[in-house]
Amino acid sequence: MNVFISTKGMKDFSKLTENQIAELEQKVDEAVERRALLMVNDTKASAPVDTGKLRNSIDIIPQETKPMQRTYGTNVEYAMVQEYEHRTQKGFFRNNIVKHEPLLKSDIRKALRGG
Repeated sequence: MNVFISTKGMKDFSKLTENQIAELEQKVDEAVERRALLMVNDTKASAPVDTGKLRNSIDIIPQETKPMQRTYGTNVEYAMVQEYEHRTQKGFFRNNIVKHEPLLKSDIRKALRGG
């Protein structure tokens, strides 16, 4: 189970120099990285725990990381079952995505404004 985070529209800043665009892209990338790490931490905290294998496996997937994009997830085979069928903690991935989506947008706006 993986969650993909990315941004669109950075190339719309056509009046900026390449250096200015690169600086903005770096700021947005840092904002996406910070928010992705917060999402990982919240998803881990929300995950059902028996042995801890599922919780400990949730992380950013380095081979799928690109500028302004992060994917996080788990390779535990029963993660989808827990996500959709656990008695008390189902939706631990989905709930955190819903929680963090507006926060990610806010983080990106702040980064673009220089905040």
